[in-house]
Amino acid sequence: MKYSQPNRLICPTPTQPKLQAGTSNDNVPNRTAILVALLLALIITGIEAVSVFGVDNLFVPLVGFLGLTRLLMFSTDLLIGNLVILLAVFIVLAATNRWRHLTISGMIGLTLMLYAIYSWGGWVWFIQSMWYSLTFTLGVNLNRFRHLGTNVSTRERTRGLFEISAVFHFSAVPLFILLMNRLMPHPDLYSLFTAMIGLVTGMSYFQFSTHLLKRFKIGFIPRGWPTLAYRTVFAGAGSLFIYILAASGEAGLIHSAWHHLTITAVGTGLLAILLRTLVRRYHCPNCGRTVVTPVHCKQDTEPVGGIRYFGMWQGVLVSMMVMAGVLFVVSR
Repeated sequence: MKYSQPNRLICPTPTQPKLQAGTSNDNVPNRTAILVALLLALIITGIEAVSVFGVDNLFVPLVGFLGLTRLLMFSTDLLIGNLVILLAVFIVLAATNRWRHLTISGMIGLTLMLYAIYSWGGWVWFIQSMWYSLTFTLGVNLNRFRHLGTNVSTRERTRGLFEISAVFHFSAVPLFILLMNRLMPHPDLYSLFTAMIGLVTGMSYFQFSTHLLKRFKIGFIPRGWPTLAYRTVFAGAGSLFIYILAASGEAGLIHSAWHHLTITAVGTGLLAILLRTLVRRYHCPNCGRTVVTPVHCKQDTEPVGGIRYFGMWQGVLVSMMVMAGVLFVVSR
C-alpha cells in the first residue's frame, strides 16, 4: 500500500550561486585575492614597524579597511604593478643607502611615503619625489654625516642617522597636499606639491654643498659670501630640476619657474634663521663647532641654545608649512 506525503508549506529560500573554479566567495579571482593580501601585508607590516606611541592601533585597521576596499577594484596587472613599485623602491633605497645613514625605520617609512605618492597621485607626482629621495640618500652618503653625527654605540644600535622622525617631518606637508588633492582634486594642489618638493630639495642641497666643499677640498671657492653664493646656486639648480620634472608631466603648473625658485630661496633662508635662533644647538667639545645634533665627532655635545625638543627636522617642517601657506594665499 502506497502512502502519499502530506502537503507541506515550503518557504522559498535564496539559492546560493555556484562558485566557479578559481574564484573566492565574493567572486574575486584567487590571483587577485592573493595579490591584494600580499600587498596589504607588506604595507601594514611596514606601518606597524615604523609606528610609535601606539598609533599603529589606529592606522593598521584604517589602512587595512581602506586598502582592501580600494585594491579589490584593481585589475591583476595593476596590482602586480603596485607590488613591483613597492618592492623596487625599497630595493633602490637599500642599494643607495647601504644601511648606513638611513635607519631601517627610516627606509621603510620613506618607501611607504613614495608608494603612497605613486598610489594616490600617479607617475607625475612620483617621479619628482623619487628623484629627491635618491639625491637625499646619496647626498648624505657623500657627506658622510653618519661619521660626524653618531657615535659607535649609536651606529651599532640604529645602523643609521636619519630615522622615521626625519622622514615624517620632511614628507608631512607634501603628503597632506596630496591627500587634499585626493579628496578634493584641484590643479593648484599639484603646483603646490611641486613647490614643496622643490623646497625640501633646495634645503637639502644647500646643507650638503658645504660639506662637499670640505670633503673634496674645493679650494677655488673662498669662504664667506662666495661659499654662500655657491651653495645658493647649487640649491637652486636642484630645485629647478624638480620643476622641470613636474612640468614635463601631464598635469600643469600654475606658477612659473621664478616663483618656484623664489619659494625655495625664501624657505631655505627661513630654515637658516630657525637654525640660528629656535632650533636646539649644541657645542662640540672636540672640534669647537656649534651643531644641531646631540652627538658630533663621535661624542656627546653640550646644549648651548634654542628650544628644547625643537630640532633641525622640526625647523624643516615649520619652514615648509609657512611657505605652503604663503604660496596658497598668493595663488588664490
